[in-house]
Amino acid sequence: MNKIIAGVATATLFAIASPVFASTGHGWFYSNNGGDITVTNNNSAHVQNTVAVNANTGYNTADGGNGDQGGNGGNATGSPANAGNGGAGGRGGNGGEIHTGNAIATSYVTNNVNRNKTVVTDGCGCDSSFGHNGQGDITVSNTSRARVANMVAVNANTGYNTADGGNGDQGGNGGNATGSHVWWWFQNNGAANAGNAGNGGAGGTGGLVVTGHADALSDIANVVNTNITRITRGL
Repeated sequence: MNKIIAGVATATLFAIASPVFASTGHGWFYSNNGGDITVTNNNSAHVQNTVAVNANTGYNTADGGNGDQGGNGGNATGSPANAGNGGAGGRGGNGGEIHTGNAIATSYVTNNVNRNKTVVTDGCGCDSSFGHNGQGDITVSNTSRARVANMVAVNANTGYNTADGGNGDQGGNGGNATGSHVWWWFQNNGAANAGNAGNGGAGGTGGLVVTGHADALSDIANVVNTNITRITRGL
């Protein structure tokens, strides 16, 4: 008598998380009737892992405010005439402070694909024509096919921070003065003094940026097509 024991496992996996286990077989076969034993394990697996991990504490802004424009000087008309000075431009504000934490991005992917464990317990495995109590032959066949694709992107970022000081604005314009001319005994007594333009405002002081650590870690482990066969023969 012949015994044929076949195990077929087919798996197609598209995984985002880990771990992934595909096509795991386990067989324990016992026979003492003298027939042949045939064990066939066929495994086929397609595993695809797509993982994207991002940790970000960057892109922070703590810029100072801009100063405002100074006022213009006044206008004066008369004899004499003195126009007022323009106002000074406002000072830009100081930049702030940025303290970021750590940015840590970690990815772990583990694939254990197509694992077969076959245990056969039988007699000596000899043909009866040779006088060995009619024990049959033992045949174990393992066929494993696997395709594993891992696509992992890991990014950690604490950068692209700005803490610039604000811009000072321009000073105001000087005033306009218009004086009258009075001719008396051939003398010019009219006088007109225009005001000075205001000073531009100073820019603010830049701020402070202190960032934490940026760590990116990726770990991928693939264990593919593992076959364990154990045959125990009796006396």
